[in-house]
Amino acid sequence: MSTQAPIQPFWQRLRVISAYPLGGAALPTIAVLVLSIAVLGWLPGMGWFMTGLCWLAAYKYAFEILQDSAHGRLTPPESVLRIDGDVVLYYLILQVILFILPLVVMFFSRPLGWVLLVPAVLVQPVAIMCLAMSGSLVNALDPGRWFAVISRIGWPYLAVVGLLFVIQTSAANAGNLLSSVLPGILAAPLVNAFAFWGLFATFHLMGYLIYQYHEELHFEPEAHQTVPGLPRNRDQDLLDQAGARIQAGEPEVARTMLREEMRERAVSVEVHELYRRLLQQDTDREELRAHGRLFLHLLLMEKQERRALGLARECLDLDPDFTTPEVEDAVRLARRAALLGQSGLAIDLLLAAIRREPKHPQLPGWTVQAADLMLRQPGREAQARSLLDAAMTRADGADRSRIEALLATLPAS
Repeated sequence: MSTQAPIQPFWQRLRVISAYPLGGAALPTIAVLVLSIAVLGWLPGMGWFMTGLCWLAAYKYAFEILQDSAHGRLTPPESVLRIDGDVVLYYLILQVILFILPLVVMFFSRPLGWVLLVPAVLVQPVAIMCLAMSGSLVNALDPGRWFAVISRIGWPYLAVVGLLFVIQTSAANAGNLLSSVLPGILAAPLVNAFAFWGLFATFHLMGYLIYQYHEELHFEPEAHQTVPGLPRNRDQDLLDQAGARIQAGEPEVARTMLREEMRERAVSVEVHELYRRLLQQDTDREELRAHGRLFLHLLLMEKQERRALGLARECLDLDPDFTTPEVEDAVRLARRAALLGQSGLAIDLLLAAIRREPKHPQLPGWTVQAADLMLRQPGREAQARSLLDAAMTRADGADRSRIEALLATLPAS
């Protein structure tokens, strides 16, 4: 167990939490989202679609905030690339189950609708927290997990439910007030800005609640993990020197300093994190890919699988053929992603492994795993069939039987 200083309770950080969306990368993110909706939302025939995409991006960034906060990183994240798109889809499914269905029921029976809606409001935060911690929709919908989390946190959970309601209501009231006193063309961007502020603040609060009660929840924040055997004092000196260069407006000097040190010796995860953030600011795609392979190997060695999954998603978005130095590591990571409900990431990792090692003896097994995941997603039947047909010539025994079984489930082409 980590021996960190006591974590400040969330009720002593309410001002910081409310100001969280106005700091770091969160504020520019809000500005970009508001501007994108203001411009793209008016496109004839596509405005509603573009607005929906902007909101999906907002929810993706909100989950990045939640997970970073849960892991003890209390400044807004720089990127949304680490969160798998499936998590956002699961969140939307949660909203349908917890809120849309009760509203539909209310249309036919108001008392029964309220009976369903009131509990849904109380369990929504814990369902989102379970989704963030596990990445699994099954876990997020498990009432047993809800009650376990709530019982371990205790009364502060109910206080957080109340605070979430206050934040969201404040954002909505501010938007309504602006709409009543300003012309629509001026009010709409401000209404959206308040909505994004409320979204990011509430997700930060839920993440911080996980962080505050991580011991009770048996959740190990990455900020409390150390890398055994590495010279921590030397790494901290390096981080301090690089930080001073960044504060002085010389990020390129800090980046060079970190790169040279990494070439000479093994460094900690924290050093790799800072170096990667600097690379992202410079958008050096080639160096991001090269560093991704090195950093991913370290994360897998240190058993930081959740961070490894996020980094893998980021690297695959840069290069669909990205894989680990040892392709078997990518396959193991894909299996972990599938277990956590990140099927899109699992498929991409397996496809990259298949393209990298087309003659690998385990390729038929990888193909079966990828095709099985694809067949659970509508519209990917043809791609799955193509993969299975290609692997059939190299398969035998159990793998061949599994390929034939999957092909038998597909409609005739």
